[in-house]
Amino acid sequence: MDSIQADVKNKRLTDAYYTSCFHASRLRVKLTTRNRISKATFKEFKSAFDYLFQISSNRKEFKNSGSLIDDISNWLMIKTSHVERDYVVSGLMLFYKYQKAMNDLNLINDSQ
Repeated sequence: MDSIQADVKNKRLTDAYYTSCFHASRLRVKLTTRNRISKATFKEFKSAFDYLFQISSNRKEFKNSGSLIDDISNWLMIKTSHVERDYVVSGLMLFYKYQKAMNDLNLINDSQ
């Protein structure tokens, strides 16, 4: 079985990327198998995504990314005292779009 190797520009970005993927996966599983999403699980995802976004979104490669950077920035700035399912889903969708953009821009490459 081949392992997936990420082609990333630096280790900090690699670590942030895989941490974000891990937390997105955990959150997606909870969304699809439970009715209630814990605040802790959501906060872990949002923190990991925020860190990934902060260390990567200012790269010149994102110059022509349309509204994605603004959409993510706005989503990350929303304060919430309780976890709303729609808010969680919108965050996951933004993460997946960002993940695709990172791959398309060759900032990360999850190919075997």
